[in-house]
Amino acid sequence: MVRSIGFISLLLFSVCFSVSHAKKLPIKDFFKSSDFGVSKISPDAKHLAVIIEEDGRRNLAILRTKDLKPLSKFEVGKKRNIIDFDWVNNERIIFMTSLKIGSLAAPVYTGEVYAGNVDGSKKRMLLGDEGSVARYRVNVLSFLREDKKHILVALPGERFTKVVKLDVYSGRQKQLAYPPIKNPSLLVDSKDEVRFAVAANDDREMEYYFRADKKSEWELLEKRKEEGTTINPVRFVENDTKVLVFQSSREKNKNGFFIYDPQQKSFKLKHLVSPGIDIRSRVYDSEEYSNLIGYVIEPDYPDMIFFDEQHPHAQLYRSLQASFPGHEVSIRNTTHDGNFALVSVSSDKLPGTTYLFDLKNSKVQFLYSNRPWIKPAEMAEMQAFHFKARDGKTIPGYYTLPKGKSKNLPMVLYVHGGPYGVRDSWGYDTVVQFLANRGYAVFQINYRGSGGYGIAYQYDAYRQMGAEMQDDLTDATHWAIKQGIADKDRICIFGASYGGYASLMGAVKEPDLYQCAIPYVGLFDIDLFQRVGDIQERKAGRAFQKAAWGDNEAFFKERSPIHHLDKLKIPLFIVHGKQDVRTHFSQYQLLTKKLDEMDYPYESLVKSNEGHGFTSPENNIELYGKLEKFLKKHIGQ
Repeated sequence: MVRSIGFISLLLFSVCFSVSHAKKLPIKDFFKSSDFGVSKISPDAKHLAVIIEEDGRRNLAILRTKDLKPLSKFEVGKKRNIIDFDWVNNERIIFMTSLKIGSLAAPVYTGEVYAGNVDGSKKRMLLGDEGSVARYRVNVLSFLREDKKHILVALPGERFTKVVKLDVYSGRQKQLAYPPIKNPSLLVDSKDEVRFAVAANDDREMEYYFRADKKSEWELLEKRKEEGTTINPVRFVENDTKVLVFQSSREKNKNGFFIYDPQQKSFKLKHLVSPGIDIRSRVYDSEEYSNLIGYVIEPDYPDMIFFDEQHPHAQLYRSLQASFPGHEVSIRNTTHDGNFALVSVSSDKLPGTTYLFDLKNSKVQFLYSNRPWIKPAEMAEMQAFHFKARDGKTIPGYYTLPKGKSKNLPMVLYVHGGPYGVRDSWGYDTVVQFLANRGYAVFQINYRGSGGYGIAYQYDAYRQMGAEMQDDLTDATHWAIKQGIADKDRICIFGASYGGYASLMGAVKEPDLYQCAIPYVGLFDIDLFQRVGDIQERKAGRAFQKAAWGDNEAFFKERSPIHHLDKLKIPLFIVHGKQDVRTHFSQYQLLTKKLDEMDYPYESLVKSNEGHGFTSPENNIELYGKLEKFLKKHIGQ
C-alpha cells in the first residue's frame, strides 16, 4: 500500500507558492543564472551532486543533503561544460563533458569522462585526452552495483565501438565486446552481457543485431529505413530470451511497446500508443531501470501513462501528482535501497523545485528552488491550442498572454529552432515569461516537422522549410488576429537558429503581416549552411541534411531568404555570436553585407565570445534589454 503524502506536500505547496501581485520585473530576474540545476542523490542519501551555473559555464557541486552545505566542486576548463554525471558508489562520482558552443545547440560531447570523490579528492580523467575533441558520448551500460570499483561503458570510435569494464579509480580498462556496427545503442541482459545492438548505417538504414550469449556470434536480424518505422530497445525480458522494444510507426496498430522475439523475429503487443504521439520519456520503478511501468507524452500538456495503474509506483506517482495540482511532478532518481527519492516539481509558472522524498516514512523535505526569486503568482499562464492550416491540417501550439489581458494585444510570434524533431513544450520558458511580463501576447507554434506528434508529422515535412512549414506560422498569426487576441498592426516574428531563418523568411514572404522581425543566430542562405558549420563535419550530419534539406541549388535559392531581400519592408534586429559553429557567423556577415549594399537600415547585436545562443547572463541581459526597446519602438504601446 502506498502511503498518502498529500497533506505534507500541500502544506509545502502553500508555503512555497504564496500569492503576490503581478508587476514589471527587472530583466536580470529572468536571465541571471539559476542557483541550482539538475541534481542526483547519492546511494546512501547523504549527498547531492548538482549542476551549478557560473559565468555561463556548468560545473558540478557536491552538497550535504541535510543542510545543503557545499563540500566540493568540480570544473573542467573554460571551454567545457559538465553535461552528465552519476554516482558510482557513496564515495565516487563520474561526470562527462561537452563543448561550450551555445545555449541553443545540442550538446557536443567531447569523449572525456572524469571521476572524483565526495570531498573533491582523487579527481582524474578516466577516458579521453584533455584538450582534444572526440565528439562522441561515452555510454554507461551498467553501474555493476555489486562491484564498487567498475562500470560497464561503450566507447564509440571511428570504425567500431568497444565495450569495456572501466575502473573508476585507476581508469584501467578490460575489453569485453565489439558490436558489429558503428555507434550503436546497446542493451545488456540481467548478467550485464551485451547482446542487442541497434544503429544506423551509412545509407541511413537501421540495422538490428542480436547474439544468444557473450560467446555467440552477432546475427543481423533486419534492416529498415529510419523514416518508416524505428525500433528502440528498452530491456531484456522473459529470462533474457526476448527484448522489450518501443516501435515508432505510421501504422495505427504498430506504434507502441512490443515484446520482440529475436529467434522468431516476431512482435507481441504489450501496449499501443497513438501514431500521432511521441513518447517524451519512460517511467521506471527505480533508477535501476529494472522495470518499465509507463511513459510520458505531451500532446498538449504532459501526461503520464501507466501500463498498470495498480502498480505501487504508479500509485506513488498519482499521489504526488494529486499533491501538486497543475504541476508536472517527476521522480528524478532514487537511492539504491529505494528508500529515498528526489522529486522535481515544475510548471509553466515555476522554473523548478526539488524535494527529498522519504518513501519509507512518507515524509517530504524541501531542498531548493532553481530560481527562488521567480514568484509563480507573478508569471503568466501558458495555454495549449490548435488551429487549422490552409490545407486543413491541424497544427498545435501554445500561447501566453500578459496577466489580466486577453484582447487586441501586441504579439510576438516566437519560433523554435530545429526544425525537425524539436518542439515547444508546456513549462516555464524564460523568454516567454519575460515578453509576457512586458505586455506581449506570445505565440509558439509546433509547425509541421516538430517533434512530439508522431513519426509522420516530422518526416513528412522534410524539404518544406519556407513553404508549408512557414505557412503554418503565417496561418497561426492570422488565427490570433481572427480570435481578437492580436492587434493586426502590432506583430513581430522572432526566433533563433531555424527560428531565425523563419523570422527573416516571414519578413520577406509576408511583408505586410509583420511589423518587425528579430532573426537570432539565424540561417539565411541554405547553400552556405550546407557547406559551412559543424553539422557538415560528420558523415551522418551530411546525410541528414541531404534527406531533410535536399541538394538542389534552385531549391536552395527559392527557399533562402537571402535571395528575397528586395521584398523587405519592416525593421530588423539581427543577433549573432562570432563563435557560432552551427549557423556559422558567415550567415550574419552575408546578410548584413547584402543589407548594406541595399542601404537597408537594421539594428544588430554581435558578441565575440558567444556561440549558437548566448550563455553569459550579462550578454543575455544586454540582448533582451535591446530587444525590449526594439519591440516597444515598433509594436509596443
